[in-house]
Amino acid sequence: MSRYQRLLLVGEFYYQSALKRLVDNHGDRGAYFECLAMLIPENTNTFDSQAVRIDIKE
Repeated sequence: MSRYQRLLLVGEFYYQSALKRLVDNHGDRGAYFECLAMLIPENTNTFDSQAVRIDIKE
């Protein structure tokens, strides 16, 4: 993976308040947000054995 990578996410609807906190000072226009994220496999997830948790340090 290169330094800049776009990923397609699913399930983010349930985390809108947490995502909004990360970019809140940009208003409703959206924002470019550079961060370091850890992708952690969650193979014990009962809903999706291929689920991946994304941790972003604020």
